[in-house]
Amino acid sequence: MLTQLPTLKARLGIPAYEIGHDALLADLIRFVTARFELECHRRFARRENASYDFRADALDVRVDRYPIESVSGFLLRRAGGGDWETLAEITAQISVAEAVIELGRPLGQPHEKARVIYTGGYVLPGNTPAAGQTALPDELEQAAIEQITYLFENRNRLGLVSVGGGSGAIDILRDLNLLPPGTSQTSGTVWFKYAQVDLLPSVRLILRHYTRLLW
Repeated sequence: MLTQLPTLKARLGIPAYEIGHDALLADLIRFVTARFELECHRRFARRENASYDFRADALDVRVDRYPIESVSGFLLRRAGGGDWETLAEITAQISVAEAVIELGRPLGQPHEKARVIYTGGYVLPGNTPAAGQTALPDELEQAAIEQITYLFENRNRLGLVSVGGGSGAIDILRDLNLLPPGTSQTSGTVWFKYAQVDLLPSVRLILRHYTRLLW
């Protein structure tokens, strides 16, 4: 996730001991993280031995997790299916500035599929980067915090409708005046749906610098 619950609660001025909105805030963190990844055509979290599939005739491979730390191997699936074949002695260079793996030659034919095994992405908040690893940029975390803050503080005007789960679900609905008048319901589930929610202009400007080029 692009930020942590305690960091978000501090931004909102919610004391740590007040947990009534924790489930909603956790959902919003997941929602905004997914929204940012969709907007930027990439995954932010660092992963070792991640895999990325591409056309076997490609020379420039724009993987979906970067910065790229290392490449451990390539595989090829030939036309007609079958198992993946491990390829040996493949010449490849990592272009850190462009987040591209540059191949010396195509790994196969256009109708075949290739796969690269690599390590890349950002170390997310709450974890300490080791040597050679890159922490999530502060401006990305701050953009996520501001987007979540906007959604949370304007939730009644953004088409937030119930219903998704957790011990405080009904209390949340009651606070938002989403329960039928006179109801005595004390348990149930809660989901959160947002209609016509867009990114803040300031957030969109930041994300432009972290968007993966698809060509």
